[in-house]
Amino acid sequence: MKKKHFIIALIFGLILFSCNFKKNEKTKDNEYQEEENRIDYTQAENLTTEISYIFNEGYNFSEEIRINEIGYVKTGNNTYKIVYFLDEESNLSKIQNLNIAFRIYPKDTSLFATEADKKAGAKTLASKCKIQEMGGSLVIVSNEFSIIPKSFAQIKVYIYDPKDGIYGKMMTLLNIEFS
Repeated sequence: MKKKHFIIALIFGLILFSCNFKKNEKTKDNEYQEEENRIDYTQAENLTTEISYIFNEGYNFSEEIRINEIGYVKTGNNTYKIVYFLDEESNLSKIQNLNIAFRIYPKDTSLFATEADKKAGAKTLASKCKIQEMGGSLVIVSNEFSIIPKSFAQIKVYIYDPKDGIYGKMMTLLNIEFS
């Protein structure tokens, strides 16, 4: 009888040990997987104290891509950078292969510097989607651009592939003022 209880206890112990071993194995696999998927992004210049936000309600360009906020930083007399704050649940590997456009439609097109922009009535400021970290957030920071008009009837923001065109939906912001 003691042998029977001992064998049952031994089998029960082996089952528990086996289950615990598999659980630890899965945890280690998950840790390795997370380590493989983690990407270290370059640090952007920390402009968080200088940003003027023009949008902060979040926008889904597609099921995979969401921007939480958009702001601009005045870098000179008529020069600016646009900062796009990404939702960390977005498909970041997809975003890195795309570009983002910021198309401005000023209230007074005569303030544009070039005749082509005046004739078009708009100017597109495009950037490659290079994801960086800024103040704990994932961002895309545009190249510095120069623009004289500061009052915009509308701004259209969209993500696109240069070969395939616009990806997902286009965002429209109305009556935006830069300082």
